Amino acid sequence: MGFVSKVTSSWYKARAIRLVSQKMATSAVSAGELEAILGSLLVPDNEAIRQAESRLKELSKAPRFILAMVERAGSSPSPQVRQLAAVIARRRGAKHWVAKDLSDEERTQIKAMLLHMLTAEPEHLVRRSVADLISAIAKIAVPHGQWNELLQFLFECSQSENPGHREVALVVFMSLTDSIGNLLRQHFAQLTAIFVRSLSDQHQPVRVAAVKAVGTVVQWLEDSHERAMFAEVVPPLLQVTQQCIECGDDDTAMHAIEMLIEAVDSNYHALEASLPLLLKFMLDVAAGRGKVETPLREKAMMFATELAAERAKVLKKKHLLPMILQTTFALASEPEDADADDEDEPVYKWGTVALEELAKNLPSKVLVLAMMPYSNSEKHSGFYMLDLLGH
Repeated sequence: MGFVSKVTSSWYKARAIRLVSQKMATSAVSAGELEAILGSLLVPDNEAIRQAESRLKELSKAPRFILAMVERAGSSPSPQVRQLAAVIARRRGAKHWVAKDLSDEERTQIKAMLLHMLTAEPEHLVRRSVADLISAIAKIAVPHGQWNELLQFLFECSQSENPGHREVALVVFMSLTDSIGNLLRQHFAQLTAIFVRSLSDQHQPVRVAAVKAVGTVVQWLEDSHERAMFAEVVPPLLQVTQQCIECGDDDTAMHAIEMLIEAVDSNYHALEASLPLLLKFMLDVAAGRGKVETPLREKAMMFATELAAERAKVLKKKHLLPMILQTTFALASEPEDADADDEDEPVYKWGTVALEELAKNLPSKVLVLAMMPYSNSEKHSGFYMLDLLGH
């Protein structure tokens, strides 16, 4: 029996709940009272909410509070209560993980319940809240060597036939990599394989979770081997970003673009091998009038602007100036949108900032010669951009 199968078995669940319930029988709050308290927080009654908050504040001072909340997150018949219990356990209970009054046996029971809930919980929002709770505890437990089985569990979940399992595995990986990525360095090859596979997953929520998980890895890439592994992620990452743009998921597309812009500054060498591919993608998005929403277009152009500011000489050396200038000329000559908000910056403004940055970092004669092929076909924008260079 695999580890995931073990923790999702009904026997394993029943044993964990029974042990936790026995602990609660001797605690300061019963399962019934805690259910009522959490339920009171969900009703539109200010006085009931005030009393419930007061009682929770008192209970949360005890280390075993987390034990009681995890039990409710796994056993309440109400999905709303289960989610609320998981959220409160993360916010108020995780801090007790290293408390002396919480025994190793109790920690083991909590971990068993959480891993079971991660895969057995039928409600998506509850499952995500449980994933966040696991992440909060793991940030404390993993560095202390108290949850070594978690990574193996997540690796198995990432290959599950259930797309919900694959999604939450990525959610937890994202959170762990963001906070304790250095401890996961030995697993980067396996994580990269998971990300590449997940970015091509048939289910959109898994692909979206993979996009967000990828962003947390970039900051930890150091040597050439690790950066080479990341280069494998770039093509499927851009493919998913394009799919998000086409289906209207602008939030995920914006997240991916912002992550890559940040990487230009924080870990450029992780992107260098894929620079032509990345730059072409961003410029195509920026030029996508009528196909891409303006905020996304502007953000994509910021990728080229950031490169122009930080790596102008590299752009020249790699012969990437022509594609930037071609897009810049197209944006500078784009007709103004009559329906645009008066507060929105005109396209020709944000579309030509990259040129201004290039002018600061390269000899003017290099840019003037590079611009000439485009200035003849787009005279109006050519004059405007030459004026920019003059200033």
